[in-house]
Amino acid sequence: MKISKYNKMVALEDNNYAFYNMLTQSVIVIARDYLTTINKMLDNFDMSLNPELFKTLEKGGFILPDNFDEIDYLKYKYYLHLFDRSILEIIFMPTLSCNFKCVYCKQVEQNVNFSKETIEKILKFVNREVKTKNKFRAVWFGGEPLLAKKDLIRMSEEFITMCDKHHCEYQGLLATNGSLLDKDFILKLNDLKIKSIQITIDGPPGEHNKLRPFANGRPSFDTIANNIEQFVELNKTCYLTLRVNVSDNNYHRIPELFDHFSEKVRKGIGHVYFHFITSSEARGYKEFVTNLNDTDHIQLYYDTLDKGWPALPSAIERMYDEDRFYYCHEADYINSFYIGPNGFLYKCSESFFPLDKEAMGYIDNQGKIVYTNFGAYLRFMMTSPFERKCRDCSVLPVHCGGCRLRRFNDQEKCIKDKDIYVDNIVKFLFYKYKTKYKFRLNGKDYRIIFLRKLN
Repeated sequence: MKISKYNKMVALEDNNYAFYNMLTQSVIVIARDYLTTINKMLDNFDMSLNPELFKTLEKGGFILPDNFDEIDYLKYKYYLHLFDRSILEIIFMPTLSCNFKCVYCKQVEQNVNFSKETIEKILKFVNREVKTKNKFRAVWFGGEPLLAKKDLIRMSEEFITMCDKHHCEYQGLLATNGSLLDKDFILKLNDLKIKSIQITIDGPPGEHNKLRPFANGRPSFDTIANNIEQFVELNKTCYLTLRVNVSDNNYHRIPELFDHFSEKVRKGIGHVYFHFITSSEARGYKEFVTNLNDTDHIQLYYDTLDKGWPALPSAIERMYDEDRFYYCHEADYINSFYIGPNGFLYKCSESFFPLDKEAMGYIDNQGKIVYTNFGAYLRFMMTSPFERKCRDCSVLPVHCGGCRLRRFNDQEKCIKDKDIYVDNIVKFLFYKYKTKYKFRLNGKDYRIIFLRKLN
């Protein structure tokens, strides 16, 4: 037998430790007094010290058979996700127009929208594809997608009809600035099978209005906040995620944001997550985050939980995902495409500079994909974290090589401080479970808070 190279021991509060395996995402909490037993067990693979715990360590991937290659396992899981053709996911960008003028916006704003011809081609394409798929996810993105509300509604209704006919599960998702989320549309969400909505907000009113004003300069916070209040009042089936963008300037005022919402919103929201505004998303590549690090980032989640709001970092959200061996759900999946307002197909939302420069192809009049740069598309899809320096990375199972577009452009970027990153994930998970379930170790040798088998 052998020890997994992805084991990590993390010191917790009250003389407890978390034993974490990055490959399986298993976490076992161990009392300090029990560390000696654990170490002896791992050094000698002595099952007699505690047979039950030994079996748990085997099940959780902490201890492995000699012939088990962890890189082979990662490859297997990674490529199963990458080449899964049972699900179709399309991120629709029906327009690049927007009614906001965010100071950090990464998109080249152009007055381009889906034409009738483009919509018909898309409908033909989807109709062909769902005949052989188990599930179709339609994600509405932008620009601001609700500026194209009529097209969104009409296409969603067509997709639902197609999927019902071909026994394909349908799910709609929407990313919006929230300003156009009116009562009529909220009441229609269930009929459109839109199951999840993400709304972005950038801190309390003063900070938000500096970063995300309307295009005419008017403040937008109150409009969004009122629409969120209305949403949780009217809709009980759609999952609402609140994305909060963070910069050097608004960081210390982020906790104030939650004081501007009612108790109904606190109880009715799905979860909150925080996103650092990076230079690649800024006009002119201005730096918006220079003084903040991963520890600052995770602290926002502690502060938010302390206020009674459901906060969940994406790194921990993925721990709950059986199909978690990817970095970017869109780029790391062969059956996922962005369709821009001009009808071109892309693999990444960063590829709209200009509109068709990095397009992989388009949909023809018969609803088939025509590749215009198939060689580049192949190279993009086949770039692998197992053929470069990422292969030997200590956090490969949780980072999966990072951004595919960066690897494609030979610009790999790993986590800056890997040990701190992993420590923060595990400590937050422990904190989340402790506060949710109020558990204490109560003298027990160990406590399983997360366990997943290798299979």
